[in-house]
Amino acid sequence: MKKTFLVIAILLSNSLVGFTQSKQDNIKELLKSMQIEKMMSGAYDAIIPMMKAQMKSNPVMQDSLRTKNMDATMRKVMDASKEMTKSFMENEMTGIYERNFTENEVKDLLAFYKTPTGQKMIESQPTIQRETMQIMMTKYMPAFRDKMKAITDEIISDAKIEKKD
Repeated sequence: MKKTFLVIAILLSNSLVGFTQSKQDNIKELLKSMQIEKMMSGAYDAIIPMMKAQMKSNPVMQDSLRTKNMDATMRKVMDASKEMTKSFMENEMTGIYERNFTENEVKDLLAFYKTPTGQKMIESQPTIQRETMQIMMTKYMPAFRDKMKAITDEIISDAKIEKKD
């Protein structure tokens, strides 16, 4: 009886390992087909011009834009960010997808990204990200900065009042 139970347990564990391996392989294929690393790289490349534009609007930062090394420094920061993202993609994304999608959902996503619409989605992502960032930075960030300044000023004012008490 104990031997039978042991054999069944071993067979079940082997089949579960095979299932998990298959799901992980599908997730890796999905991530590759989604070209996430390429999308992330495109997003980082789009950030530099926006950072420069934001710095130009800030009088304190304008001097740093005039330095010869600013472009090189920004590129180094972006390259370091890309390295970190690549490591994250290789070491963490599979687990995140594994926890959040069933095997069938992964297969469905994989099938979708192989369709013409899925491929268009992948190809359009850098443009969508760039447009999103531009709109966020030009239309929404100034108001957000104003709100954050008001909140910060309120916190400082409250702290001064509490300090007097």
